Amino acid sequence: MAKDSQNKKIVVANWKMSPETIDEAFEILKKVKETAKTLKNTKLVICPPSLYANELKESLGKSKKILFGAQNVFYEEKGAHTGEISIDMIKNLGMGYVIVGHSERRILGEDDNIVSKKINLVLNSKLNAILCIGEKERSEEGDFLLFISEQIKNSLHGVEKKYLKNLIIAYEPIWAIGKTAEDAMDSRGVHQMHLFIKKVLKDLFDEKSSEKVAIIYGGSVELENTEELIENGNINGFLIGHESLNADKFCKILKIVDKS
Repeated sequence: MAKDSQNKKIVVANWKMSPETIDEAFEILKKVKETAKTLKNTKLVICPPSLYANELKESLGKSKKILFGAQNVFYEEKGAHTGEISIDMIKNLGMGYVIVGHSERRILGEDDNIVSKKINLVLNSKLNAILCIGEKERSEEGDFLLFISEQIKNSLHGVEKKYLKNLIIAYEPIWAIGKTAEDAMDSRGVHQMHLFIKKVLKDLFDEKSSEKVAIIYGGSVELENTEELIENGNINGFLIGHESLNADKFCKILKIVDKS
């Protein structure tokens, strides 16, 4: 099991546009908090809807067992941008992580150029960027590998080596999203993609710098496939969507990751 530069595994909970009420969010957090107290080898990052972030964070007091992140950021620092969230807003809320380039943002028109602007803004602001990459489909010819390589290179255009320690790459194959654990990518496939992504980073920067980048997996991560993926996938952790909203299952996932 690979670990990040601080020898910690990473689990990022992407709550997306859920739950429907702040009370439900508090209930999930209350259960997860108890498990978080027991974690010794794992960083836990929760990315809630931005409207909930401040209240959830304040409810934890000075506890550092649960970290918080934003699901998105606008690439301009200031200006008249209706509905957007600035990097300073995120920093002022005490959130140290930002998800960038998620497939659900890319489908709305965010291309690699926009993603690159956001990545550079987050890293230059001394926050941790979670760059999401992933192919829509696979072919026997292996065209998806070229797609992934170009996606990484374009998204990281302009990034300085010194900031790579604050970069997390979340490999989330779009074709695997929403599938059952049985039909999603197996640990062998995840391991192969980990090696490929590391090679792309090595060619783009250098071997020493590329080793600072944590690589996590998202794409139908469920309780049923957690142990197999974390033990044999050679990854640094997970980006988890819907399963992170089920507090009981999510807590079991955290325990499995922490013991691996």
